[in-house]
Amino acid sequence: MEIAFVTTNQSKFDEVESLLKIYNIDVEWINRKYEEDNEDTVENTARKAAQKLADELQFPIVLEDTGLFFEAYDGFPGPSPKFVFKTLGYRGIFKLLEGESKKKNVDI
Repeated sequence: MEIAFVTTNQSKFDEVESLLKIYNIDVEWINRKYEEDNEDTVENTARKAAQKLADELQFPIVLEDTGLFFEAYDGFPGPSPKFVFKTLGYRGIFKLLEGESKKKNVDI
């Protein structure tokens, strides 16, 4: 069995490939950026991107999207952790969390 995994992150691809290898699943790397709606939920962003890419490529694909959520800030940085990290860096993020709960808010 083979699946197509869409990501621009070589490390993410390598991790998925190694995890699925033990199940005899070959993973093809589709190194391609895709549009992300950072105003929507992580789930909806991933769903919309997967559907659009599958339609464009004309075969089923898998992609992974994530967000970062702190209990202290409802929904922040949410689906935009890369932007927030590039803008503020670790120091800026930790400065925002000074005196606040650093506990991650996980809702699965």
